[in-house]
Formats: sequence, C-alpha cells, structure tokens
Amino acid sequence: MSIFSKVLGFFLNGGIAAIGEQLRLARKAELEAKNDADRIDAELVVKQLEARRAVLIEEIKSDRTWWIRPAIAFPIVVYINKIIIYDKVLKLGVTDDLSPDMWKLFWIVVGFYFLTRGGEYIMARKK
Repeated sequence: MSIFSKVLGFFLNGGIAAIGEQLRLARKAELEAKNDADRIDAELVVKQLEARRAVLIEEIKSDRTWWIRPAIAFPIVVYINKIIIYDKVLKLGVTDDLSPDMWKLFWIVVGFYFLTRGGEYIMARKK
C-alpha cells in the first residue's frame, strides 16, 4: 500500500473521527477484558489513541504551524484556478494532465482542507 493511499485513507476516514472510533472500540475491549493482562493492553491502546487525538487537536489550534496547510494548498489552488480561469473561461491555454500520483496528492490536499475545516470550526466555537 502506497503512502498516498495510507494518508488518503486516514483523512477520508475522518482523521480525528477515525481515532474517536478506534477509541470507542479500545474502551469496549478494556471493559470486556477477561484478565489483567488484556485490560492493561487495552488501557495502553486507549492512552495512545487519546494522546494521538490530543496532538491532532492541538495541531489545529497551533499558532506556530498555521501557515503549513496554506503553503501546501497554494499550488493546488493555483492549478485549479489556472484550469478554470485561464484554460476554460479565457480559452488561452491547455494544461497537461497530472500523473496518477499527483492526482492522489491533489485529492489528499483538497480532502484534508475540507475535512479539517469542520474541526477548526468546532475548536473556534469552544474558545
């Protein structure tokens, strides 16, 4: 499985929401543990998932990393606008098609942007 598929799967499965589902299942396993070893293993998984979720939430709120997503999205925005405005509206050019790997990256960036906007909106309302 390529790295693009893994990243795309993570974001298409909801990022924070995916961790939330894994947490639910881990807590269920913790409650249903038959012995101390299974319970301790389940507790460890719960703590790891909670830490991962906390990192994602803090990343959304961070002032130090706010510029990373716009910087990564900038070439995608330029590409989309070039196709729509320059190629289609003004009929002044023809843009070469992207390679399959670049299309995957394109959709990862677009999906990440729109999927994280919901999380940012929720965090902004909590402040």
